[in-house]
Amino acid sequence: MTMLDQSAAWRSRREQAFAAEAPHSLGALLERAARDYGDTTAIDLFERGTSLSFSQWDDKSRRLASGLRDLGIERGMHVGVLLQNVVEFPVTWLALARMGAVMVPMNPRYTSTELNYVITDAEIRHLVIGFESVEKIDEVRRLWPQTDLDTVMVVGDGELPEDYTGWNGVLESGSPDFVPSHRVEPSDLASIQYTSGTTGFPKGCMQSHRFWLVCGFNQHVMPEVFTTGSILGESPFFYLDALLMTARSLFQGATLLQAERMSLHKHHGRLVDTQCECAFAPVLSDEPGPEEREHSIKMFICVAGSPQENAEIERRYGAPVRELFGMTEIGIALGVPYHIDDPAIIGTCGVPYPLYEAKVMDAAGQTCPNETPGELWIRGPGIMEGYWNKPEVNARSFSDGWFRTGDIFTRTTAGYFRYVGRFKDMIKRSGENISAVEVETVMRQFRQIEEIAVIPVKHRVRGEEVKAFITLDPKVSVATFDYAALHAHCTEHLASFKIPRYIEIIEAFDHTPSAKIKKNDLIASNSLKGDWDYTTNARVEVEVT
Repeated sequence: MTMLDQSAAWRSRREQAFAAEAPHSLGALLERAARDYGDTTAIDLFERGTSLSFSQWDDKSRRLASGLRDLGIERGMHVGVLLQNVVEFPVTWLALARMGAVMVPMNPRYTSTELNYVITDAEIRHLVIGFESVEKIDEVRRLWPQTDLDTVMVVGDGELPEDYTGWNGVLESGSPDFVPSHRVEPSDLASIQYTSGTTGFPKGCMQSHRFWLVCGFNQHVMPEVFTTGSILGESPFFYLDALLMTARSLFQGATLLQAERMSLHKHHGRLVDTQCECAFAPVLSDEPGPEEREHSIKMFICVAGSPQENAEIERRYGAPVRELFGMTEIGIALGVPYHIDDPAIIGTCGVPYPLYEAKVMDAAGQTCPNETPGELWIRGPGIMEGYWNKPEVNARSFSDGWFRTGDIFTRTTAGYFRYVGRFKDMIKRSGENISAVEVETVMRQFRQIEEIAVIPVKHRVRGEEVKAFITLDPKVSVATFDYAALHAHCTEHLASFKIPRYIEIIEAFDHTPSAKIKKNDLIASNSLKGDWDYTTNARVEVEVT
């Protein structure tokens, strides 16, 4: 039996298990977790010194749901949650899910303009915020008086501003015997999560209870892909990754060790300090050290990782690295199994998870031959219900139940799915298609680079040339940056036509609220004057047109 046959067999078994074992809602899932795992720590915010057991989570979410209902929040209402990584976030999410209301997570780094957009677009009337966001909400109310908010609850201790409600008071006023007025169904919305595109404001992904149940179940029942045991979370709760890990904990009874915020510099120390069993793959230091084996990791996970760097991580850390592919719209849809019988799967995103189907399609809507790039389409109960209030976008994004990811993949002859890049993140140089993601992945491995963005620049002969914007590692200055070494590194890992011609060093990038570099701004304001030009090995002295 081939690895692909084995994959189909375990997918079939697990799809049957989901139908038999999955509860009907997140609230029912939490109730079962509290019964089965009790005082086991569900979420440990180890850097804040706070934690939440499954029993505490269940009790607090019931009390909060009761208190929220007394405030007038009902089934189907949209409630904005503007919190950092605090235990009140998952308590609020499951309280809303339990009563059939919908959480709209928002980034505390949003500007007042971005907050007003989401509040308005998602039709939010109630908010849960931290004290650090009070001034921004005051500004929203002042600048957009038509933004009508019924209730703004504030998490934390302190003097409440006028017209604000204390979250703790709502919790304490509630009953532990809360029962929803109507049964919450798998198809009911649990969250609307906003994700940024390449242009314009973010779009709200409508994620049902079934969406999260599929996500959590797949991570729970697939030891071939996700190891059992504690997992280190470093992304914010308002992003997909942390909520995926939260759903996993509810199914598995394993602890989510949640960091306060993402930090490349703290990542290794967290692996050692927490002794977690699963985490995202680390960024390698220049020199290996004995501390790289002082961990309990059973498996690292990664997204769009370099096969060469992943192999080096495995060698130095002594733990396997496995590739995943997911999106806010689809959860995690593809993965490389933990046990590998076919080495050809390395360097790919593996095979579809249970309850997902995948195919690679051309522009005419026909299935691409193996090894031919096309757009990845995904179908199954684990994808979103659509974009909130965006019928025209939904019409473009879905075809007969298939979600069009906008990502370029190939399906290998062995049946594995390999990530190539984004359709809107491609450069065409002298007739050759170049994935910006591929170039960025290679250049990111160069030790002197901190962050990178690759864009196309117009060229009258070649159509487009390749340019890379980079920020430097804090230990490197502009004067000491080694352009020759970077070019040698690129030559080693990239075909010659993919190597950027132009390099511009900048101090910092502007990012979207979801932490993506604003490439469109770089393209719009780009100037080549002063850039390093590898064709001349000198700086561009006059603007190129």
